[in-house]
Parts: sequence; structure tokens; C-alpha cells
Amino acid sequence: LLTSLTNSNGLIDITAAGDITAAFVVASLGDVTLKTDTAGAPTPADVYVNDVEATNGTVNITSAGYIREATHSDTGPDITAGTITLVAKAGGIGVATNYLNVDAATELNADTTVDNANIYLQSSADNMPVGLLDSGTGNVYLSGGQAITHANGTTNNITANAAVLESVEGIGSGANPLDTTVSYLAAQNIGTGASGNIDITNT
Repeated sequence: LLTSLTNSNGLIDITAAGDITAAFVVASLGDVTLKTDTAGAPTPADVYVNDVEATNGTVNITSAGYIREATHSDTGPDITAGTITLVAKAGGIGVATNYLNVDAATELNADTTVDNANIYLQSSADNMPVGLLDSGTGNVYLSGGQAITHANGTTNNITANAAVLESVEGIGSGANPLDTTVSYLAAQNIGTGASGNIDITNT
């Protein structure tokens, strides 16, 4: 349990043989890296996040198991950073009843291709700048508090069996549509004051 871990001048890098619960982990000027490693263990170790921040850097989380919210259904971001990169190897990211709440200023990436589990992510207040979200043959579910945007140049943004996307202020743009490679796609602007276009290219 990481109850209160801060570094105002550098990075935070933690690897654990068991579960990690990140209640409050903040690197003001550096990156945060959290990793569970359970080689030889009977069950994968998981990562639970409540408040992980690298406002001027990157948050990298690699879980041998799943990545989920530590405090069920709280309203604030679980992860805040310039770039967020999440890898879960057994059990996915978030759950259908409790999306992981992320606030990425520059780019959001997630990978569950080891076991093809689902990805559930929301951004409660800000734009969701999507880099690459890859669930293999699993599904990707996104809920954007503002817009869902294309953040990785000209490359693909979502690879999955299905993608279900909801935002308040649009998805992609005419000049830079969200690029997806999925078999099933559902997208809508929803909520009070919903506006904006939905621009998606699926291949």
C-alpha cells in the first residue's frame, strides 16, 4: 500500500512482487512507473490506483494482472499525467461498472493484448487524447468528459473487436479523425450540452 509517496525533484519507480495499491503517489517533476512482477507466483499481482500524478511527465503502469480503481466510483482522476501508458496482462483495465478515470494532457495509451481483455476508460472533465488503445480481440469502452481526440499523428488509435465511444464535445475532427480498426463501432455525443462532430475512420 502506497499511502503517501511524493518526489518533488525526480521520478518514482516501483516494482513489486505482489499487488500495488497506489493511494497517493506524486512526482512533481518526473515520471511515475509502477510494475507488478509475479514470475513463479500462483496468481498475477494487480495494480489498484486512487491518485497517481506526474503532471509534468509520464505515468507508466504495467500489471501482471489487472489495473483497477482503488476507491470505487470516486469522482476525481485516478491517474493524471502528460502521457499515460497502461499495460495489463491478465484481467483488463477498469471494469464495466467502474471505469478507470484518467486525465492525460498529451496522450493516452493502453494495452491488454496478452489476454485480450477489455479496456474501460473515462476522462471525467477534460479531453481524452488517444494515442493507441489495443485490446487485441477484446473491446474498448471510452467515456470522454469533453472531446475524444486523435493524439498520435497519422497512426491507428484503437484496435479491438468492438469500440464503444461516448463523449460530450465530439470524437475526432474533420482534419484529424479518430482512426480505428474494429469489427463493431458505436459512437455518440451524450450528456447535457452535448455538441461537436463525430469523425472516425475505421479500416
